[in-house]
Amino acid sequence: MMEGYPGPVEAFYVQFPDPHFKRKHRKRRLLQPDTVHAIRDALRPGGVVFLQSDILRAAEGLRDAIEEVAPDAFELSPLHSDPSSVFFAKSSGGGGEPVAIGSDGVAEGQAGQQGGGAGEADGSEAEGGAADGEWSPDGWGGSDSDDSSFEPLFESRWARAGWLRDNPVGVPTEREHYVAVTQGSDIYRVVLVRR
Repeated sequence: MMEGYPGPVEAFYVQFPDPHFKRKHRKRRLLQPDTVHAIRDALRPGGVVFLQSDILRAAEGLRDAIEEVAPDAFELSPLHSDPSSVFFAKSSGGGGEPVAIGSDGVAEGQAGQQGGGAGEADGSEAEGGAADGEWSPDGWGGSDSDDSSFEPLFESRWARAGWLRDNPVGVPTEREHYVAVTQGSDIYRVVLVRR
């Protein structure tokens, strides 16, 4: 698709994609390695990738797909440097405290601890989690490793920078408006910059 595009790409927006939690459907996730490579190759230096989802683990998956496949091509936007602009979710790294973003675009300090599965280490359900086999906005609960559980994500260094509170684009999608205004739920946002 990008081969026929006539000019440099300034930005990519990935907003509220289907999470595809079931293991057998993971091949349908939007940010596959080939897609991340295509974004990296098409995006001009200084261009941005804006990721957002109302499902925490889906947002972590979007962010982590890029960090895992092309960590040297992207850095966190300076927007993540302002502690008043970010927040931390229960299963994200950071322990609720903002950290400084280094000159390499990576949060300084120890890598964040990622959550996974439906329950936390103490056996309690994760925020918004589901009981075995039940659907919740954060995915399928349960321990069926072949089909329904969400495996732990790799340890993201970017997780320590938190999620952006506000949409930096300024124009909400219909889904964003519904989630934030009607439901009063969090939206997890990350902005990355092409090196």
